[in-house]
Amino acid sequence: MRIAQDCGFPSNAAFAKAFKQQFAMSAKAWREGGWRAYMDQQVGRESDVSFFVAEPGNLDVILAPYCPPEPGSIAARIALRNLPAVTLRYQRFFGQSGAALSIACNTFICERERLDGIAHGAPWYGVFDEDPGFTGESEYCYDFGHTGEASDGSLGMRVLPAGTYACLDFRHEWPRFRSMYEDWLDRQSVWRFDSTRPHIQKVERDEAGLWRGALALPIKKR
Repeated sequence: MRIAQDCGFPSNAAFAKAFKQQFAMSAKAWREGGWRAYMDQQVGRESDVSFFVAEPGNLDVILAPYCPPEPGSIAARIALRNLPAVTLRYQRFFGQSGAALSIACNTFICERERLDGIAHGAPWYGVFDEDPGFTGESEYCYDFGHTGEASDGSLGMRVLPAGTYACLDFRHEWPRFRSMYEDWLDRQSVWRFDSTRPHIQKVERDEAGLWRGALALPIKKR
């Protein structure tokens, strides 16, 4: 009932019917692990590819099949943080995922560094409301950008909302939101996903030119 109300449905029955029509399973089956099989069917090998800035010459990690984390390995790295609001200048990518989106975002970074003078080690943000494993590639919408000034009016502008996020820091690796769902969120009795705010990825190059950053999953108390 609470989820139905959060999503704007007039009743639990209306939500249950719409859910089963959309996902071909009941909400109860989904909660009990059906979502994993659904994600695999949606985007297969690229299920929940949460790292869209890998260099074009190093795409093996993106094309590799998803492997569940060792139990507790991701949960041990989760940090709860109250993040401030961020104003983002972004380009929107629609209907792309995996390697194609990775290359597009890398091209965008190179263009913005050249056109807007963005520093080589500046932070970049990727933003999406629904994981590609849940929506599928054809309906997947992803915003990618920076917090600096733009040289033209072609970029959109949005504010990433402040709030509590479960954060997973990484360095020289490409973790996935799916591992955060499986190893941390699925086991939570205090926190649950907050669908009113987007998933946020923050990435930047270090001194050696390698990527580091954090995945930020929006959460709220049950």
